[in-house]
Amino acid sequence: MRILICFLLWPTLLFADTIEEGTAAHPAFSVMLSGAQAFRAVDSSQDIRLSPPEPPDAILRLKFDQEVPGMLRDSAGNYQVSANYVFQKDCVAAGCAQFVKPENHVAITSPPELWPGTGDVEDFTIEFWIKPVIFYRRNSILKKVSLIGGEKRGLEVYLESGKLHAAFYNLFEDSEGRRHTIDLAARSGLTGQEWRHVTLTYRAASGRITLYLQDREERTAVAADATGVFSMNFHPLDRSPIEIGGSYFGSIDELVLSTGALSPEEGPRTRLPAVRISEISYRTEQEKGIVLSKIHDAGLSSGGRFRYAASEPAGTSIQFYVRSSTSPFTETTSEEELPWKRISGFTDALHRFRYFQWKAVLVADPSGSVSPILQETKLTFFPILPPARPGGLKILDELSGDDVICLEWRKNPEPEIETSQGTYVIYYGLKPGEYTGRITMKDGKPIHQNASSMPMTEPERNRLKFQEASMRRALSTRVRFLLTNRVIEENIYKHARKKNMPFLRPDQTYYFSVAALTPDGESAQSREAVYVLRPKPDL
Repeated sequence: MRILICFLLWPTLLFADTIEEGTAAHPAFSVMLSGAQAFRAVDSSQDIRLSPPEPPDAILRLKFDQEVPGMLRDSAGNYQVSANYVFQKDCVAAGCAQFVKPENHVAITSPPELWPGTGDVEDFTIEFWIKPVIFYRRNSILKKVSLIGGEKRGLEVYLESGKLHAAFYNLFEDSEGRRHTIDLAARSGLTGQEWRHVTLTYRAASGRITLYLQDREERTAVAADATGVFSMNFHPLDRSPIEIGGSYFGSIDELVLSTGALSPEEGPRTRLPAVRISEISYRTEQEKGIVLSKIHDAGLSSGGRFRYAASEPAGTSIQFYVRSSTSPFTETTSEEELPWKRISGFTDALHRFRYFQWKAVLVADPSGSVSPILQETKLTFFPILPPARPGGLKILDELSGDDVICLEWRKNPEPEIETSQGTYVIYYGLKPGEYTGRITMKDGKPIHQNASSMPMTEPERNRLKFQEASMRRALSTRVRFLLTNRVIEENIYKHARKKNMPFLRPDQTYYFSVAALTPDGESAQSREAVYVLRPKPDL
């Protein structure tokens, strides 16, 4: 199941820019991962899936994620590795080894102090993934075999007639010193071009050997007879390497050799975190993978949209969160300072941001066998421009005079201006272009006014009686502002200005301009209007 979620941030995409991750154009994810890892897809893009917990008892681990085989290293840090293979991207993990030529193989030096050692072999588990391509008569996948003294002695995992085998050549010794060979053959056959998980375990105390395929028990043998459990040991002079590849034609990924054996009573070990159920409370716990993006800086106050594409097989889930701010924040910013908002569909919205970050929480199916896949993310954003310049500024002479000046202009299209988020700013002064006074409005009205009615001229009031609907429509497109000395005083107090603003005086000439103000900035000032405040005549 493929899921495509779009998260709308703003409706317009003028001058849009994008930040893509996991796409063919921009394959890499710039993220911090916990319990998850990036995988290479067939088209060279990346996706992100859950990663198996690092085995605490691993003594050898090959991830095969090095594009240059000569750089392959044992991530457990114990063994020397010599590798020749074809790096492949369509893998279980970020990369894998493909064996398609006779010279392709991996040799792992086995010093005497490491597994299998020079004495009796203790419990161990070998795990890896294979994807066979062509089945020869016999395909050697992994082996450590010597011919010291003319006796074939060692361990080999191989394919024969499409079935997986695990052979222990003369490795078991009974109480009378006789050597025994055990060859376990899987019941299920393999098909080509499919990844399969292989696990081989040995428990020394019981001599129990178990071969698993896809975490299902395929075959079990017990190295013992009526006299007791056999001991397992390689030749004390055996310095042969662990060889991977051999005559095998196919791919190998994620090989782990660890001390300790898988107990049949515990069930097969899964690659991913499975659900744990409390026997007392019946509450469930399951480890999750966390993917945290870097903090993207849009450069300006921006709007846009964010989307992600994901695949959620049955039983798995991806929980997606975003957070954004117009102010800088860091990866350590707490939930209390800047909460995460979970994306739940098209109804969610962010209005504006400059800094943006996303987080994905990956959860495997309850059995821990399947991971959800985060395939790509795309942030499209554009700068939010300041509001439009107010137009049509003029002075209504009929409503002005004595100690009041009535200004009118066309209403701006931005809805925030008439709410607590925005306002209009009236600039005025005593010289053209030199505005020493600054008056703000609240919710589209002077700060001292609570009346919702607009001041009207006498002809407008008469027309309202006979053409109310058309008159109200005409007035709804305009803003009228009554500038008085009381408004000037309240603005001086509101802004705690150190300098007084000019008060209205008879026969004084005043110059006006208006600007719109929203959280995205202040508009350009309108054209200038001029008015001489003259007292109204007595007669």
